[in-house]
Amino acid sequence: GNVGAGTGAVAAGIKGGLGNAMRTFSDGTVVAALAVVNAAGTLVDPASGLPWLAGHGLRRPDREERRRLNDLLSTRLGSLELPALNTTIGVVATNAALTKAECTKLAQVAHDGLARAAQPSHLMVDGDTVFALSVPSASTPDVPDPGVSANTSGGLAGPGSRAAFLNRLLAASADAFAAACLDALLSAQGVPGFPSYRDICPTAFPRG
Repeated sequence: GNVGAGTGAVAAGIKGGLGNAMRTFSDGTVVAALAVVNAAGTLVDPASGLPWLAGHGLRRPDREERRRLNDLLSTRLGSLELPALNTTIGVVATNAALTKAECTKLAQVAHDGLARAAQPSHLMVDGDTVFALSVPSASTPDVPDPGVSANTSGGLAGPGSRAAFLNRLLAASADAFAAACLDALLSAQGVPGFPSYRDICPTAFPRG
């Protein structure tokens, strides 16, 4: 929400913020994401009034709220001359022992999560940046030998290979970063001039 770097974050005229999410595998491997959403694009589908990412028990807002949302988004997104003040920044971290090159790949794929959550994304006015960390510990699960590259294909990408293991991490990285972006939107609180999604579409949220 409105914490730290999320304090001044905005996405297409709607209050953005700080969000987090995590994906955990059965063997104890974890991929966690932290995102500060300050995007030129919107995290909300103007047609449905719901975030591009489904979930959280949200339901379609009523007609008046959708009209209000569309008015705001059409004003914000109707021009290509957007201010170059947009930077969605974040980090994905895992307890798997990765090489520097594998961390780079993890960060790259996390951008796919941003593209799912915000549309349009990666515009010329966006300074999107994602970092990746590998933080293994004594309890880190054993993984296949790093001699098999994440880019290796064919028979070397079988179920027990390191490439297959990395593919699962990469998919989790995108999923976690997308979910962290959604969490930033839903946990944000409106400020003067920039209402939150909850302010605009309160009927989207379950009562009680």
